[in-house]
Amino acid sequence: MKILKYVFILILLGIISLSVFVATKDGKYKISHSKTTELTVRSIYKYITDVRNFEQWNPEGISEIKVDSIYKGVHAKAFAGQNTIEITKTIPNKSIEFVLDDGENKTKNTFLLKESEENTAIITLETEGQLSFLEKFKALLGGGAESIVGATYEKILNDIHFYLKEELEKYSIKSEGIVYVKETYYIQQVIVTKIENLGEKIFESMENMTHFVRMNDFIKIAGKPFTFFEQMDLSNGDVKYIVCLPIDKEIFTADGSDITFGKIPAHYAYKSVLEGDYSHSDKAWKKNDEDIVAKKLSHNYSVPPRAVFTNSILETHRHSLWVTEMLTPVNESVIPIQEETAATATQETLQ
Repeated sequence: MKILKYVFILILLGIISLSVFVATKDGKYKISHSKTTELTVRSIYKYITDVRNFEQWNPEGISEIKVDSIYKGVHAKAFAGQNTIEITKTIPNKSIEFVLDDGENKTKNTFLLKESEENTAIITLETEGQLSFLEKFKALLGGGAESIVGATYEKILNDIHFYLKEELEKYSIKSEGIVYVKETYYIQQVIVTKIENLGEKIFESMENMTHFVRMNDFIKIAGKPFTFFEQMDLSNGDVKYIVCLPIDKEIFTADGSDITFGKIPAHYAYKSVLEGDYSHSDKAWKKNDEDIVAKKLSHNYSVPPRAVFTNSILETHRHSLWVTEMLTPVNESVIPIQEETAATATQETLQ
């Protein structure tokens, strides 16, 4: 019995000593993970700096989050369960630093973005944090902090890559033929920006004009926002667009206001529908133009073509759910019967 007693005391002393050792051991860690992806640095940067996207890649897998009044860029903050994420520093298209607080520990995370020679993006996540007592104990037995928390941060990179690839690359284009477009009153705002910032600037303008209508309760929104393309400066990459919001009546705006009134007469237009990110709009416009030529329609140049944002970032920040209508005004009200088709039909009837 005495031997068993001494063995028990030795084991107990060993446990106490190990516990003291673990408790006094510095639990700070710094780990790094990288991933090469075919996505662009710009798209990754815009995605991560909008904390509304936190639900797609937060380490706890929480699907419902709340955002602060600032949800993009420095000081943007989101809340998911007991977790709080706040962006503390950014360098456009190069790095994003944020702090993740789970209620017990805070970790500093830095995304580093680099474009490779193959035009792919290398995204690196550097994480600095503090292990809990239990995590330090596991790390001591299992090969360090990397073995305990490394998989979490590797999953973050994989989730960001998967979501962005799915959201940005998934799209479809559908032709809907000639449609009647009724007379439209609208307010407009001119934007001039770099092509890479176009989508963000368009949606900012939409929000500005929506706020303008809400502040002037004698007018009401009468449809979905749309844009007219104006011109592109090839020398510096600037693009000029007119962003419009339909309203229910004619109004007069103050001289010098950046928001002005406009009106489109009733007309017919050839319609194509893009489902997916607006970056695919060039393909949709190309398809629209090809169909007009193939169906031998003629352009109505008195009215400019426009893109109507029937479902946009104003309704959802999931790019794959965006729906944009491409409307090119034409002189015809119906698609004419093609001569080849008519001739083939006659021949088949005779046979």
